[in-house]
Amino acid sequence: MSATSAEWLTPWWEEEGGKWVDKGPKVRAGFVAKTRINRHDFGVSWNDVVDKGGVVVGNTIDITIDAEAILEGQDDGALEAKLDAGASAAKQGANA
Repeated sequence: MSATSAEWLTPWWEEEGGKWVDKGPKVRAGFVAKTRINRHDFGVSWNDVVDKGGVVVGNTIDITIDAEAILEGQDDGALEAKLDAGASAAKQGANA
């Protein structure tokens, strides 16, 4: 199984009264996880043969989970502190 995750800021627009209003950046977090299983391990054994040969269902199943969440109700001061901390870390990395 493999998994990756990240956190980033994105612009956020919402429609209010027929106009799009900039609600500022929102903190998002997401991950992707992938794995492969054998369907026989779970008791799924049904299959059929197609007219020109071959089978309808393979033995391995690929599973992918792609999830994303948006932080709601965040304190603007906390967001600014996070941005400042990220800028400081980037600056330190550039100076190293």
